[in-house]
Amino acid sequence: MPPLTKYFEIASSPVPVMRTSILMLIINALRDAGMNPRELLARNGIDPDIEKESYSVVEMERYLNLFEKAATLNDNKALGFELGLACTPGQIGPLGLLFQALPTLRKAVLAFGNYLFAVQSHSSLTLNSDNDIAEIIYSLDVPQNWPCQQDVELTLALLINLIRERLGSQWLPIQVDFMHAPDKKAAMIRRRIGCPIFYRQPHNRILFDEQYLDDRRTMTDPDLIRILERHVCDLIGEEYAAQPFISTVMLAIRRCILAGNPSLASVARALYTSPRTLQRLLAREGTTFRSMLDTSRKELADTFEQRDQLNRDTLAYRIGYSDGTSLSRSRKRWKK
Repeated sequence: MPPLTKYFEIASSPVPVMRTSILMLIINALRDAGMNPRELLARNGIDPDIEKESYSVVEMERYLNLFEKAATLNDNKALGFELGLACTPGQIGPLGLLFQALPTLRKAVLAFGNYLFAVQSHSSLTLNSDNDIAEIIYSLDVPQNWPCQQDVELTLALLINLIRERLGSQWLPIQVDFMHAPDKKAAMIRRRIGCPIFYRQPHNRILFDEQYLDDRRTMTDPDLIRILERHVCDLIGEEYAAQPFISTVMLAIRRCILAGNPSLASVARALYTSPRTLQRLLAREGTTFRSMLDTSRKELADTFEQRDQLNRDTLAYRIGYSDGTSLSRSRKRWKK
């Protein structure tokens, strides 16, 4: 077994990065199609020997570009979607195995979102539920001109497959939304998933019946769950896993902002606690949820404004405001 990269703090990497375990899905697909993946890896600035170390990392921009080129070379624009539906929990690594080991789907999805940065940085996955409908939202905090379609379709298809592994192959979502535009494969994706698909939506998300969230598995192995969680923490890095409580909350708030739901309730769910308990713990640290949310929004606003040059209304939406006027009021307060 290759050594674990214990002290690689993937979540705080200034450059978006991915674990090689996801890249291996693409490499194997190219080989199955009779192609030489080493040439494509080299042309995209990726070490051709990277596949020998499943715990190493690659810059996300290179991974995304490689993914789109692989789909084109393979003459298969549905490559990401098909890889996601065929992916097994073990191919994802300890995070996929943990998803299957936890006693309820709710805990599985929350853990997947909480530990996602063990696999990739600059991304978030959140779970929300309201009016008997649950939604899983996946988002990438990367420049808008980066090609994300293959990765997004892989991720949502992968999640659907993981849920079917738990609930049975007949399980169907209510609806799936993509932020990107439809193409010729849209009808095929609709048939394979078995539910309505909508494009050019505000979020990449899966909607399904909330009743499935708390169905308990008849048999779980607490020892296995502890081992898998320890393994995931090793991948994150012990220094990061043991970071102060405030830093953990700040990261959860940031992920919820990027997923479009920066509410106290959604952040508390991401931290496996109740809103009241979270507020009490923050008060003990001498701060409030509102103050931390405001700080996170300011940091994200500065980042997006410098990097993506967004207009006021678009920037406001990206950081969780309903309109540009609300953002303008906050900016005046930040300057004081």
